[in-house]
Amino acid sequence: MLECDFCAGVDPRWQYPTAPTGSWHACQPCHELIDAGLWTELAARATTLTFSPHWHLPEDQDAYDPAVVRQRDDAWAWFRANRHGPAVKLGRERPRRLVPWRSRRARTAAARERREPSRQ
Repeated sequence: MLECDFCAGVDPRWQYPTAPTGSWHACQPCHELIDAGLWTELAARATTLTFSPHWHLPEDQDAYDPAVVRQRDDAWAWFRANRHGPAVKLGRERPRRLVPWRSRRARTAAARERREPSRQ
């Protein structure tokens, strides 16, 4: 499944081509911030959604590891330098199932079994 390359959201709707080849994906909120050039706001969004649970410094829960922030900033600088053309809206295709042969009924039954194990 695709993720937003900026905030790690699971529903990217936009694709940004980058040169020489490749592309970056963005969810709708990140796309709007990118197109508006609001990189500080995008950083705040990404930090809150992506880094918050994992990258706090042990001695200060309000600070983030500078190495992680630097890595993100370097990646975004590369994106801005190599962006090649406007964003392209992705289609609304249904995501492929991880286990395609499992029907909805089988997945529902399996989920119910996990919640309510049978008493034997």
